[in-house]
Amino acid sequence: MPQILQTFEEFEKSFPGSSSLQGFRYQIAQAYWGKKDFGNAKRWLQKIIEAGREQETFYTKTAKARIQNLEW
Repeated sequence: MPQILQTFEEFEKSFPGSSSLQGFRYQIAQAYWGKKDFGNAKRWLQKIIEAGREQETFYTKTAKARIQNLEW
């Protein structure tokens, strides 16, 4: 995960307005979810919602639904 997170940070700095950022955030959340690291998964899902600026998009809707289904 450290390499993925570093790559994301570099991408976000280089392309702050990229429409690909939400998909990248979602993939990071999914990776944590797959490892059953639900705390970090929730953190990244929250980032998707916050970055969505209250717009209803595929990623924000999916992030909200995933948060409701988190297993602790």
